[in-house]
Amino acid sequence: MFYWRDQGLCGSRFCVSGCHHTSYQVIPFLQGILKKLPVHIKKVKVRADSGFFSLEFLGFLMRCAIEFYVVVPLQPWVQKKIYELKSWKPIGGGVEVGEGKYVCQEGKVLRLVVIRKKLKLGESPKKQLKLFPVDEARYDYQVIITNSELVAEEAWRFYNKRACCENFIKEGIYGFGLDKVISHHYAGNYAYFELLMLGYNVMNWFKEQVLNQKKVKEMMQRIREKFLLIPACRVRISGRLILRQEKSWFYRKEYTEALARFT
Repeated sequence: MFYWRDQGLCGSRFCVSGCHHTSYQVIPFLQGILKKLPVHIKKVKVRADSGFFSLEFLGFLMRCAIEFYVVVPLQPWVQKKIYELKSWKPIGGGVEVGEGKYVCQEGKVLRLVVIRKKLKLGESPKKQLKLFPVDEARYDYQVIITNSELVAEEAWRFYNKRACCENFIKEGIYGFGLDKVISHHYAGNYAYFELLMLGYNVMNWFKEQVLNQKKVKEMMQRIREKFLLIPACRVRISGRLILRQEKSWFYRKEYTEALARFT
């Protein structure tokens, strides 16, 4: 699964200084990634935010037979299509889904999955829809263009799973210093990045195999607080210096169980 942040295509030879649009060099970047995929991977899916919506990018994804879910900016033509929708399906939590069609330049018909969420009293929409009557401003809208066969609700839920990538990035930044640039040389920064990723992967293995965190993994800062910052005092017993843990330490049981799995 591929996901790009708005700041640009960092981590590749196409990394830019921030003066380019989000989708700058996205096609050659994706081509490079596809070449590196193991041969046994036959199906690729792409999730991308509105910064990557373009006919050129969509055309490339279709030619490569890639299943995609891309957010569409709420431009006037999109607002018109939303306004034309008459059928909405409630899915709970004040959220409703609808579906429209979009014919791209290559003559292929793509689906527009439209999600609207009813605003609470006093809330304002994230984006004012100029083509809508005042009473229609009671909703926040999101539009996803896709070539998948998932029903509208499932397509939206699948796209939303990309949000977990933000946690991976946050873990890399706050847990491993991923946002630091230590050298003026590309090779040095490249090696630093690879070492960080090695540490990140080893820590994930440690969380799963030693801490038994299979489904929900704690952040690195939390791991440090629980298993590295251990309250103890140095005492002398029979002429030997030993480190004695605090008996009232809250995480003693978890620590002992983890130590047993590790050894």
